[in-house]
Amino acid sequence: MVVAFILHSSGSISASMDMQHYHWPLSVQWQEAHGDASLERFAGPLYEQRDLESESWFAVRPLLLKQDFPDRPTDESALSILYPLFSYRSYPGHKQWSVFSLIRWSRIDTQTHHLEFDSDLTRHYRKSFEVFPFYFDYDSWNPDYAYFGIFPLFGELKNRLFYERISWLAFPLYSKWERKDEATYAFLWPLFRYRTGEQSSGFSIWPIYGQFERESDYRQRFALWPLLYYHQKKLYLDTPDTHIGILPLYARESREGYLREDFLWPFFGYTLNTADNYEEARFLWPLFIQGRGNDRYLNQIAPLYSISRRNGVESKWWLWPLFNTRSYQREGIDFQKFRIFYFLYQDVEQRKVSDPEQSLGLKRHLWPLFSYRKNADGSRQFQMLSPLEPILPNSSEIRRLYSPLFALIRYQAQGDDQKDLELLFSLIHFEQRGNRERLEVGPLFGYEHSDVLERFEILKGLLGYRNEDGQRVLRFFWFNIKLGASSETPADASSPKSGNHD
Repeated sequence: MVVAFILHSSGSISASMDMQHYHWPLSVQWQEAHGDASLERFAGPLYEQRDLESESWFAVRPLLLKQDFPDRPTDESALSILYPLFSYRSYPGHKQWSVFSLIRWSRIDTQTHHLEFDSDLTRHYRKSFEVFPFYFDYDSWNPDYAYFGIFPLFGELKNRLFYERISWLAFPLYSKWERKDEATYAFLWPLFRYRTGEQSSGFSIWPIYGQFERESDYRQRFALWPLLYYHQKKLYLDTPDTHIGILPLYARESREGYLREDFLWPFFGYTLNTADNYEEARFLWPLFIQGRGNDRYLNQIAPLYSISRRNGVESKWWLWPLFNTRSYQREGIDFQKFRIFYFLYQDVEQRKVSDPEQSLGLKRHLWPLFSYRKNADGSRQFQMLSPLEPILPNSSEIRRLYSPLFALIRYQAQGDDQKDLELLFSLIHFEQRGNRERLEVGPLFGYEHSDVLERFEILKGLLGYRNEDGQRVLRFFWFNIKLGASSETPADASSPKSGNHD
């Protein structure tokens, strides 16, 4: 890792390299067939660096991934070590890191005065450190937001878990839960609870009996929870939200324009929603369901077949969970998705609604064999093997840090004359750029052909031949032997030279 950091930070090393070189397995470098990325690798797939116009990143696999996004409004920088074990992100005035998202640290600064010195007394700030769910330390320039806690011994939380403040001492022996000017005291939580407030009251001996209420807000009752309950919310309305349950015999949910009833819950029931003009009937739920409405449609005979349409999204299942299709339109783009057993096989395609013949993107995954992508600009990418990307297709960390370790075959193309093919981590690399073709097989064999260059070599010059702009050179035991000018020279001798100059 130390070597990788040195190589990355040394501008002289990159500057001294030809834009096209191949010294497998030590290092390889070339300009990719698609996009604006230049690629550089050391030690096979173990170290890789890419530089694009909008971002740059390097990976020391499988240990480290460093990403920089200077073009983003947040000027984001990200570092991952053994992702998802450790991650670090930095924005202007904001830094954070986490270990498995359970040990977390963050700091947010907002400068308020321009002084000659910089300290926590001269700026707004928020900083926190926690080892969830055992240790919480949140500090702020505003003491009303600060809190500290060691769970389960003592402490407090603020604005967490839908409460304004939660405090405890020897939890579950004692805890206090506060929101909306009311406080709920719990002893041996959740067995004994008591609620108080200017408009609130109630108590419970769980699961035997409980009652809580707040004037013009809610009313709750339960007995032998969860068998018997009666809850009402939004009492300020003419028709409050009401939930009644005598389980498993009967359950009812109602509000203005909505009614749902279940008998022998949850097997038989129906739903009426006059606001959406929707009706639903359920028989032996979830086996048989039928629903009809303005913006919603549902037919289900589980697990054989189901079709649902809601908010413009249509989903179909056959032999659940084997086959699934999903389609919807967003911002003039038509999305079509087909899956077999969730991620075993996936096919996702995007097309313009105004021009269905125009493809804006295609992704195909067959776990764990391959992943294929086709982008809106016509570029194509293929990889075999691909055990992780089908499971987490939207994770750039997985795609950049781990996927290349399994890339026995990698293919990239832009149009018909810009191609890259890699086998066995670039042991075999074929490259095409217009009329120029290049093939490298480790240190064993190299071949290149273009309008101005013909080259082949064995064992990096043990035996080889080069004809560049009509100048012929024979390589024998790594010595160059000039053969003189060729009788056939390029038609335009002043054209720019291309190819590799080893």
